[in-house]
Amino acid sequence: MIIDHPEVWPFRAVGRLVINHNGKLFTATGTLVGPQHVLTAAHNVPSSSAMLSFNPGQKGSITPYKSHEVTARYAPDEWIKHQDLDWDIAILKLSAPIGKITGFYGFTALGPLEGKGLEIRILGYPTQANGEMWLHKTIVTKSGPERLVHEGMTLQGESGSPIFVQNNAGQIVVIGVHTYREDGYAFGPKITAKKRDFIVAHLS
Repeated sequence: MIIDHPEVWPFRAVGRLVINHNGKLFTATGTLVGPQHVLTAAHNVPSSSAMLSFNPGQKGSITPYKSHEVTARYAPDEWIKHQDLDWDIAILKLSAPIGKITGFYGFTALGPLEGKGLEIRILGYPTQANGEMWLHKTIVTKSGPERLVHEGMTLQGESGSPIFVQNNAGQIVVIGVHTYREDGYAFGPKITAKKRDFIVAHLS
């Protein structure tokens, strides 16, 4: 489902990532989880020399909250050393605290047996959609100690999209990051206690 007004809450906390790697442009998705920090997939950051920018609430070619340069990027050792797909997460620091204007999402850790059967939402920017934000509503079909598997029909460009739920108070809470789709199913790292601690450690 296409989001008609991604510039309003709660959609505007999600943005399109533009990656310039050796002169080639790619796009992906990220989520503000602090005033100046974005959660995304680590494979969206191909090298330390790649130039990245984040456009929250983008609609087509319109960037209502401007484009913000990524000034620092952090990935866990499990990804850097071993490309462990269950640790395919990264935190990006932006040039300005745009999250003070757009707002940002909370996040929480799930236990090893938690997640299966949850109704989830995924917001992302498919490459083929030319800057349009899409919403997927689906369920977690399998939850391992480190991974969430779901049935969302995600596409290229939605890597780094938030996997989130709404708690009893109506608040959006991120529980994972969508990273891949293959063989008819999609998956991404589950936020565990250790991943939560990694995120928190880099929100400064």
